[in-house]
Formats: sequence, C-alpha cells, structure tokens
Amino acid sequence: LYGPWQGRLASREVRRIQANYAGEVTMVDRWFGQLIETLRLTGQLDDAVVAVISDHGHNLGYEPGDKGMISKQGHPMTHGVADLVCMVRHPQGQGAGQKYDGLLYNHDLVAALYALAGVTPAQQLDGINFWPNALAGNPTREWVTVGWGPLVTVITDEWWYNANIWGEGELLYRVAEDPNLEYSLAEEQPDVCREMLARAIQDAGGSIPEAFANYHNKPGCTPFEDRSDRAKFWKSQLRDD
Repeated sequence: LYGPWQGRLASREVRRIQANYAGEVTMVDRWFGQLIETLRLTGQLDDAVVAVISDHGHNLGYEPGDKGMISKQGHPMTHGVADLVCMVRHPQGQGAGQKYDGLLYNHDLVAALYALAGVTPAQQLDGINFWPNALAGNPTREWVTVGWGPLVTVITDEWWYNANIWGEGELLYRVAEDPNLEYSLAEEQPDVCREMLARAIQDAGGSIPEAFANYHNKPGCTPFEDRSDRAKFWKSQLRDD
C-alpha cells in the first residue's frame, strides 16, 4: 500500500500479505542455498567471500514496530525499513558465528570486499573497511545518515532521529530503551535534535542547496506522515492503548 493499512485492508488480508512475503523469503533462502552449493561443487567456495545485503526493508503491518503501515517510507523511519541484512562468509571461517552490532553503510561492505580480496581500488572509496572492527567488536562509525528526498534519519548507538532537512516533524527515540521507536523525546531533547540534524547536514556537504526547496512536499514513496491525519490517527491509537 505504501501507507497505513487500517481502514483499507481487513486483518486477514494483512496476514495474507505477511504470508506471501514470508514465502518470498523462503524462495530466496532456497535459491541462495543453490548458489552456495554450486560454489562448493565447483571449488570456488574455498577462496570466495560471500556476502548478502539488501537495499532496504519493508513494513508489513507487524505492530508496534511498523507503526500501522505496509510500506517503505522516509518518515516515520522504522527498523523494518532501515535495519538491513548484512551477512558475510569468509572462506577461512574468520568470524564464523559472530554477530557485529556496529553501524555500517552498504558501501562499507564494498571497501571490506576490496580489502579481503587484496585489491587496491582505483580511486578513494567513501566506504570504510569494517572487517577488522567486526572481528574485534569495535565500532566503525559514530553515526549513519539515511537520506530520503528531503527527509533524513540519523542513527547512533543511543539515538534514532527522523525529520526533514529543515528540522520539521522531528522524531527522536532512545534506541536501547525504546526498541520499537514508540515514544518520541524530540520535545524534551531539542539540543540532541539540533546535534543530529547538524550531522545530517554535515554528511550532505555542510549546507542545504537552495534547489531542495523544490522538494519540500515531494518526499518520495509516501507522504510526509507527520503532516497528515495519519499522525493524529497513530497518536490516538497510542492513547487508546
């Protein structure tokens, strides 16, 4: 739907969507298994690094984390959309069975693959080789920024900030204490909001181009959720619960 499902779908239809998506995941698992087995049978698994990543996730009506939506969207940003799959298999078993909680970008994997392959890139990369940090359990980045048209999300180990680049519609959550991002502290923590927004602007080059004003009301796949009746509905749901 790319939006809230309440009032548009029956609960059984939401369950059907969830089941269909689970079926697609099972299909990917099966054919990924075929890929791994082919690499094994052809002897390539002995000297190949295999990595699985995704470009984004999707809300599927799982509550409360998906915030009443079946969509991907830039605001409110959810774990379902922004926390991506990243699995890496090293041919010598380095880090086998180990989980790494460091903040990464997809292009950090590119830098790591170059390093693991012993190849010097032809030009400087934006990505950071996170592999040594992953093995040692050390952080790679202090924060990461997600850009979605004029909408931004800045994530640290402590905070999850979401707004547009003009600081409108601010949402701020403590990640560890509020895993489903339900209780915004934006009004109570304006200094943190300013710091997080400044990080997003820094990552964008230090300033907001004037041309971005043309995108103020064009946020991408879904409306700016905080500016619609959608936000009032969600707040009423929280009060009712």
